[in-house]
Amino acid sequence: MMNDPMFLEWLRLLVLFLSGLCVLGLVATLANWLVSPREIPHHHPERRSTDMPLKYDNELCNQFIRDMKKADLPTFHYRGRWFYQGPAVDVDHLQEAMSHTKVPTQWDNLGLGFVVYPQASGKLLTEETDDANA
Repeated sequence: MMNDPMFLEWLRLLVLFLSGLCVLGLVATLANWLVSPREIPHHHPERRSTDMPLKYDNELCNQFIRDMKKADLPTFHYRGRWFYQGPAVDVDHLQEAMSHTKVPTQWDNLGLGFVVYPQASGKLLTEETDDANA
């Protein structure tokens, strides 16, 4: 049976099929890794707490910050996926943040909870920018 040409052809096709599945799995894993959001460590300068007040050029971002402050959820400047920049909060459950604001939000799940942030992106205004616009 091992020398039967039909069996050998079937075995060759099976090995090719399984090899293809492995390659597709690796490609899918790599593609998912490339497009998935990266968590910014808490000590990173892009992830500052609102010990320094954050202010944005988008009023929805500023409203989100006010709402989160009322809920005692610390906000930070977040650079998320799809070029998002703006305020965000870290929570274990989505409703911890979403129930405290009417601002439309979105979230990233980073494996250890959620980063919740407004759908509207905003440019962080620094003191220099504020002085220049005054």
